[in-house]
Amino acid sequence: MKNIFLFFLITMSALSVKAQEFNIKPQSKYGIKLSTGFITTGKESTLLIDEAEFISQKIEFTQASPQFSAGLWAQKKFGWLYADGQVSYTTYGMHYDLSGAEGDKIIMQSLKEKFHYADIQVMGGISTNGFRLGVGPVAHILLKQDSDLVGLPNFNEKARKISYGFSGAVGYDFNRFSLDIRYDKAFRTIGDHMYYGTRKSKFLETPDVLALSVSIRIL
Repeated sequence: MKNIFLFFLITMSALSVKAQEFNIKPQSKYGIKLSTGFITTGKESTLLIDEAEFISQKIEFTQASPQFSAGLWAQKKFGWLYADGQVSYTTYGMHYDLSGAEGDKIIMQSLKEKFHYADIQVMGGISTNGFRLGVGPVAHILLKQDSDLVGLPNFNEKARKISYGFSGAVGYDFNRFSLDIRYDKAFRTIGDHMYYGTRKSKFLETPDVLALSVSIRIL
């Protein structure tokens, strides 16, 4: 978390220095930001194996529900450079198919999880003629997680309270609005929080997001 704020301060300081060198007056905007996106994770399956090397069930990630986000946003331009930041509430869902055997019967279940995060993101880059191109880190603070997997035998949930990622975006500013297409790369897997006994799940896919957002200037 400290690294996020440090990056923001360094970015703002560097842009301020450049603005002073070229005698550029910074332009600031403050408002709200709304976004929606889809998680690009492909289907993936793994086996649930206990400490005795016994395979009990197979779990397959099938799809994710859309991501929605809303929060506060700020942007500052320094000539052809810019920096912006946002604090937002974000939610999305993940869906799984679980299969296993009980005696002679094959058991199939559809399970889901829903995540609620507070996201803190800062970005910096170049801006010209209303168009922007930027990159920056993001911190995801877990607020709540609802999971059907919790009821499975020997299943343990060890979700990170804070996880991180890195984003790239292209955007366009006009009047009171700013539009962005953003790609978020997550530094965690979809099964990062899943443990069967003491064994961590073998999922390798990451919950990366391609999102479209609109920011509305209020001040």
